[in-house]
Amino acid sequence: MLQGLGKAAPAAVPELIEALKDSVSPTRFMAAIALGRMGDAARSAVPALIERLRAPDEEFRVRRNIIRALGSIGPPAVSTIPALQEARKQEGLEQEVGGAIMRIHGQSPPTWH
Repeated sequence: MLQGLGKAAPAAVPELIEALKDSVSPTRFMAAIALGRMGDAARSAVPALIERLRAPDEEFRVRRNIIRALGSIGPPAVSTIPALQEARKQEGLEQEVGGAIMRIHGQSPPTWH
């Protein structure tokens, strides 16, 4: 989706932040994926990602991709660790959260086969 944009991809961050607020979950799902693919360039989206992560009505698959996006952003997302630890309590997200926290700390999570 953003691969063809190259250096212009960060310009899409404000629109992707708005997409995280959309009432349609597939839009939020794709926005989280796109932000995750941008890595560090999406650092300005961290507050919006946390807001959606904490939304009580957010779908599991969107929440999972938000966690992945935060991990992809890496060290600039260090302030999100408390919210990630809270998200770890949701069944099925433990491994995703662990991997994201490792990436935020600059470590590579183990691969599962």
